[in-house]
Amino acid sequence: GALTLTRNDGYEDTGTPSVRLTLHLGPNIPVTIARELDVKVDDGKPTTGVLRVSDVDTDGTFPTLHAALGACIDTGGTTDEYDIQADAQDCGVAFLY
Repeated sequence: GALTLTRNDGYEDTGTPSVRLTLHLGPNIPVTIARELDVKVDDGKPTTGVLRVSDVDTDGTFPTLHAALGACIDTGGTTDEYDIQADAQDCGVAFLY
């Protein structure tokens, strides 16, 4: 998938994301791998911390929300979690700087 270093707000956030320097990885990352990476380097949550689910699309553009990303995040609880039960294979993540 695309590997893009840019200044944008193309990442998930619990509020309104601000423009930041971001390194986007994916979107061809299985949700289980995205979660494990987040647990090892950050807080294990898809919408907080320095590693978050990314809105990058397969062509490197940044739409409002890539269609498959809905299956990467479970918003049904009190906090957003990676939805490993959905077994999505098309997630993307971004490191925020």
